[in-house]
Amino acid sequence: SNLDRVMLISLDIFRQTVHDINDRESAWLTFFSCDDIDRINELVDKYPDFLELYEEIYAFRERPEEVISMFSEALRILDHNTELYMIDKAKKELAETTKQLDVAKDALDATQGELDAAKGELDVAKGQLDEANRKLEEKDRIIAELQKALSDK
Repeated sequence: SNLDRVMLISLDIFRQTVHDINDRESAWLTFFSCDDIDRINELVDKYPDFLELYEEIYAFRERPEEVISMFSEALRILDHNTELYMIDKAKKELAETTKQLDVAKDALDATQGELDAAKGELDVAKGQLDEANRKLEEKDRIIAELQKALSDK
C-alpha cells in the first residue's frame, strides 16, 4: 500500500521565518498564514489560481451573512446526519432486543410445551387414580354388603 507522508508545520513559525514561494507547498502555507499584501501579491503572481480563493475570502468579508448561512447549513446537515445515525443505532438496538425477545419467547414456548405435557401426564394419572378410587369404593360397598349379609344370619 502507498502511505502518504504527513508533515505538521506550525503556521506561526512558518510566518516568522522568511520563505521563498517556490513550490506549491510553500504557496499553500503562505496562503494559510500570511496577511501581508506584498507577500499575497507575490503569491498570486507566481500562482494565479490563488487569486480566486482570495476573492472568495474578500467576498465573505463583505457579506458575512453568507458565511453564517453556510455555517448554519453545515450545522443543519450535521444535525440531520446525527439524527440519521441515532435512528440507525436505535433500529439496531431494537433489532437486537427483538432477537433476544424471540429467543426468550422460544424458551418460554418450550417450557409451556413441557408444562402442557406434564399436565397431560397428570391428567392421565388423575384419571387412573379416580378409576382406582372408584374400584375401591365398589369393593368397599361389596364388602359392606357381605358383612351386612353375614351379620344378618
